[in-house]
Amino acid sequence: MSISAFPSQVSILCALSLALGSCSGPGNWLIGKWEFDRQATEAALKSDPAADPAATRSFLDSLASKVGGAVSSAVAAHLEGMKMEFTLTEMRRIEKDGSGSAVGYKVIEKPDANTILIQDAKGEIMTFKREGNLMWRTLDRDGKVRIYLKRA
Repeated sequence: MSISAFPSQVSILCALSLALGSCSGPGNWLIGKWEFDRQATEAALKSDPAADPAATRSFLDSLASKVGGAVSSAVAAHLEGMKMEFTLTEMRRIEKDGSGSAVGYKVIEKPDANTILIQDAKGEIMTFKREGNLMWRTLDRDGKVRIYLKRA
């Protein structure tokens, strides 16, 4: 190996390491395609100690007890078959009918290896947590309704 080849290899390695992760913490594990995981979401609702035992019969009933009946039907309709795709700078939501939307985002904090806080282009701050092969975020302001996503 010649000495003149060494600096270019170091530059390539530095660029690659910056692309795969950041200096401030672990890489962005959000990147990729995710889909709604009804089973994991239902299991989380059923294991919630504050859940109403009578309302844990179904996902829709559980949502109704947490966020209100009228809201839960609309939420459940959007979640079934919903997919999300994260690139380095964009979050895309794809509905089961193929329609969707995209919004830019930036990572604002990585408190630990399993938590990423992002801020979308509209200013909304969202927290995503990784739990094994799943990730989740809360649906309600109280943080009691976790919506789980699995890799698509």
